Amino acid sequence: MQADNVNFYLLESLQESSSIELNWGRVEYINENWNEFTEQEYYDLIQHLKDNELDPITQGRNYNQTDIKNHLKKLR
Repeated sequence: MQADNVNFYLLESLQESSSIELNWGRVEYINENWNEFTEQEYYDLIQHLKDNELDPITQGRNYNQTDIKNHLKKLR
């Protein structure tokens, strides 16, 4: 996989907004080795983090129109 800063920042952002608890060792491992993941490993991790993102609306965070639309889709 071509490692670049965009991939790293996406991964880092999703780690911060995920509801799953990643232990420090795993976060450190991911942050140090993400650019060595296969493409499938990277996309699986991204999908797992996306699937477990905190809902900004119910968590009282700042949210935008897209967040509202996504929240409403989940309620249907």
